[in-house]
Amino acid sequence: MYFTKPFNKNLKSGKGFSEVNGIRFPTEFGDINTYCSQNNLSRINRFKLKFKFALIYALTLLKVKNAILQKNKVYLGPFVGEFGNFLGHVLPLIGYLHKNGVEVHFCGLNLFRPFVVDENGSSLVVFHGLRDIYNETKVAANFGVMPIDVQQEVNLFYEEAAKGGVLIDLRDSFFYWFVFRDFVAKGRAFFYDIKENNITPFESNTRSCVLFPRSKGAKESKNNGQEWDYDEVITSLVDSFDKIYVLGHPTFVKNVRPHPKVELKFSNDNKELVKICSNADCIISQHSGVIYLSTLFQVPYVLLYKGGSVPSEIGSLNNTLYYLNSVKKPYQIEFCYDLKNLNPIIALILKNKK
Repeated sequence: MYFTKPFNKNLKSGKGFSEVNGIRFPTEFGDINTYCSQNNLSRINRFKLKFKFALIYALTLLKVKNAILQKNKVYLGPFVGEFGNFLGHVLPLIGYLHKNGVEVHFCGLNLFRPFVVDENGSSLVVFHGLRDIYNETKVAANFGVMPIDVQQEVNLFYEEAAKGGVLIDLRDSFFYWFVFRDFVAKGRAFFYDIKENNITPFESNTRSCVLFPRSKGAKESKNNGQEWDYDEVITSLVDSFDKIYVLGHPTFVKNVRPHPKVELKFSNDNKELVKICSNADCIISQHSGVIYLSTLFQVPYVLLYKGGSVPSEIGSLNNTLYYLNSVKKPYQIEFCYDLKNLNPIIALILKNKK
């Protein structure tokens, strides 16, 4: 199944449903209107919340426009959150600002560095790096308690931003959830093509796939489906590929059995991930934030979802497609609901590559 059209031509929403790229979902988008409905807010409280949203949105728009016109510095961050949120919301805005000549100071985890580059490998930002905290604290989107030493580094970032420039504060929960993500999706998202600079002749001529055996939400959830036996998944893939790269952050992945064609690359350093994904034939995972890698690297994505039979049954996929489309780059998603269907999907992907 292919999704290639701009989001603003393929997006419908009404009471109790939403539609993206011709797929009708039985849920609305996760925006401020849905929040008001789900929480049964009174008319006056809805007005107050939406007025706050409109005011902050307008101020953000004004700040960004002025930064582009006057070439002001923009301090973006801090971001210590989920990989998918970084790829879907933060990285696209960094690309957009850099493309428009803005000097971006970004405060975030060092593991994001390999993505914050242009097509030549040059950094898009002045990077205020933070150490990996995933194994110490539980993060949701961009929120969770930071270790003291990391919070001290974040405080230094805030102090520097206060001396001059525009601050886009990603630790402000209202701003992040209701304003920031929507602001980026509405025409302020851009991915540099970092794939070409990472393609190597030997690797690109080797048939390879990338598998993310996620542990987070792996047992069963509406968003991720039921649990998969990734050893069985690998067994189904070995005849189709020369290499099966099993990737992911050590905190969020399941171990798999050794196999001659399998290379385990669990790491909190994403340099190798960028190289591997650039040369891969496809990326395979349950519904998760790594889906954005398919757009970034223009690699087909096989979405594993057990417990359903159509895309509309996948929780929050409407939101994912909305944000994917906002980048306005071509990508391909194939849905696999049963292991017996995996090989035909892979065969089609490899055939289309020839």
